[in-house]
Amino acid sequence: MLFTTHRAAVVSAITFFVAATSYAADIKMSVVTSPGFELYTTDAPDKGKDALKFIEAARANILAAFHTENPDGKPVRIVAFRNLSELEQYRPANMNSAHYYVQPGKDGKPVIVLMNIKPDTFEFGVRQFAQVILDSAAPGAPYWFRMGVAQLYSTLQPAGGGKMKFGGGPHRSYKSGAAFDLVTLFTIDARAARESDEALSTIFNSEGQHAAFDTSQGALAGVGAGLSMDYTNYAWMLTHMLVFHDEYRAKWGAFVGAMAAGNETGAAFTAVYGKSVNQVAADLKLYAARPGLVTITQPAKLDKPVSPEARAATSQEADAAIAWVTTK
Repeated sequence: MLFTTHRAAVVSAITFFVAATSYAADIKMSVVTSPGFELYTTDAPDKGKDALKFIEAARANILAAFHTENPDGKPVRIVAFRNLSELEQYRPANMNSAHYYVQPGKDGKPVIVLMNIKPDTFEFGVRQFAQVILDSAAPGAPYWFRMGVAQLYSTLQPAGGGKMKFGGGPHRSYKSGAAFDLVTLFTIDARAARESDEALSTIFNSEGQHAAFDTSQGALAGVGAGLSMDYTNYAWMLTHMLVFHDEYRAKWGAFVGAMAAGNETGAAFTAVYGKSVNQVAADLKLYAARPGLVTITQPAKLDKPVSPEARAATSQEADAAIAWVTTK
């Protein structure tokens, strides 16, 4: 579903924000709007437009896949910076070294926070939007499932000819020497996944360049038992197998239904596929060892490219956007 372009000068969350100090003297922002998003960015407005064009194309396919719409039927808020050092000035302590994440604003509505909006990191905006949709549409589903599906849909990319490519590996290394511990994976929450990522490595260096994860056994040895798994890796690869493997994909819809209903993961595998967690882990190990990933193209659900609009943010809007990031 597409939305009428949102041109409101001040978003509703501003009414919840009372600040003793204004950030506006220190930071200048642009507001870039599209049918599905309100982007507040310190980067150039044209970069914000490019980012929203890409994310909107993926949004249409994500909403169609889950037969839903944006939470509350309103544009999702995004706050994007130019680089990591700028984000670090405002990121709350509980987010530690997170570069791209979702957190609730003071009004309880989700805010996507992005370290930057460079073309090679657009997929992180898509991933966080997919996470917002899954958290809204299937809040009872296990976190590993929501995380894995969000990563899978973050791989959506325009392929030309009215098509979208789907299923290629996200921007990071997914080769890991650690054993697949699915029992542990199925119990994690968002905080555990984030802390594991931070303990193992970082997705990007301070300038946002891609860096492969070192997930060899040696690198994992000093991390500690509670954080030794590459949760992001396993959730992604397991979801990819369930969607693309010949033996699993036919019952993917039934499994999604079981997850959305809040069923325990191991019981769902037994009920839907007739397999134990150990059997699924064995299949996953073989699947991950394949030399390449299966990808598909699917019809683009966006009728025509969007044309985002940009303007300078008011001081009140800039204050509100930074308050969403700091949660103060």
